[in-house]
Amino acid sequence: LVYAPLEVVLPGFVSRDLHAGASGYGFLWTVFAIGALAGSALWGGRRHLPRLGWWLAGNFFVWGLVVLALSATHHLLAAVSVMAFGGFVYSPYLLWTNTYLQQAVPGNLLGRLFGAYTALTGLGLPLGALLAGAVAPTLPVRLLLGLAGLASVALGLLAASRPVIRGLPDLNLARGHTRPPRGTAPEHTE
Repeated sequence: LVYAPLEVVLPGFVSRDLHAGASGYGFLWTVFAIGALAGSALWGGRRHLPRLGWWLAGNFFVWGLVVLALSATHHLLAAVSVMAFGGFVYSPYLLWTNTYLQQAVPGNLLGRLFGAYTALTGLGLPLGALLAGAVAPTLPVRLLLGLAGLASVALGLLAASRPVIRGLPDLNLARGHTRPPRGTAPEHTE
């Protein structure tokens, strides 16, 4: 929901505020992808992530700072560095959440849970895009980006304030490692 305004207003921001064309727009997404690849390689190579909830809250918070920084840039090269860092910051979110869900949810419920999870989280992007598109003609692009960044910062602070988020267990990212969900014994087949 708070990510979507970036996708909606970035083309206009690049054109009107950064005075770059389609190649500048494409370049920003290219460096975002390179940053995401670097972040995925770093985070995917970790074997253990202590205190997952704090990391998730920090991810929302820092992403908000990235969008705020982007809203304050006036030159394409500055926006390039912000977008590369943004990709790096954004990349581990799905890795962390999907790995956590696979470790915390019994196997017989995974399909239903991922279906519901994808349906709910999948609504955020189109809903955020719809809202951003509705107000974009009436607000300056920088202001809309700044508001999206502030919303993400606020979400990170809210997540950090919630004991249910802060209390998420350590995450084991090692390949091939599975642990049974809490309160259940591992299944044995004969």
